[in-house]
Amino acid sequence: QTDFATKANFRLDLSKFLSKLIYFLLLLITAMAATDVLGMPIVSKMVSDLIAYLPRLLSAIALFVIGIYIAEFVKKIVQAACESLNISSGPIIANFVFYLIFLTLTVSALAQASIETDLITSNLTVILGGVVAAFAIGYGFASRDTMANFIASFYSKSKVKVGDVISLDGSTGKVIDIDNTSITLQAEGKIVVIPLKKLTSEKLEIYSDGKSLPK
Repeated sequence: QTDFATKANFRLDLSKFLSKLIYFLLLLITAMAATDVLGMPIVSKMVSDLIAYLPRLLSAIALFVIGIYIAEFVKKIVQAACESLNISSGPIIANFVFYLIFLTLTVSALAQASIETDLITSNLTVILGGVVAAFAIGYGFASRDTMANFIASFYSKSKVKVGDVISLDGSTGKVIDIDNTSITLQAEGKIVVIPLKKLTSEKLEIYSDGKSLPK
């Protein structure tokens, strides 16, 4: 069960599905044979065409179900990546990616079922293009500080390490923690948390290996 299936109150029992599928398949075959015996060629052909269509329908259903699991899997990867980077809008990004993949595979499933999708595809392309553009612009402005901190985290790995005594952004203290977005100093009687982007925009002074604070 995926989160999407749970929220949609959708549950697929494979054994029940297969048993009902076999039942209706046998029913159709019996109906086709009966219409042949009764001399009803038109009805017999309709039933025969329906039986011939079943493989396409089943493959479309399989593609749709597999698509849900693929979209859910990618969503969890994106959300985990955002959490590791301390991106607060991670759930929004993950859901956007989920529905993008879900809609794409849904249209593919409809096409596999021989359902005309040209109108859906053209409209969906325009809508998704507008949403992606709006999202990219909005997120670009909103995540400037996050990206600045992320880039600075690579810079800090070679310049500053836990235990160093540094002076940064008007504060002097011993580095006790460095994560993806901030650096934490143990100053005199207080803890100071400074965004990592300050490492690239402010003057950084490294005094010692942390054995003593500068006088």
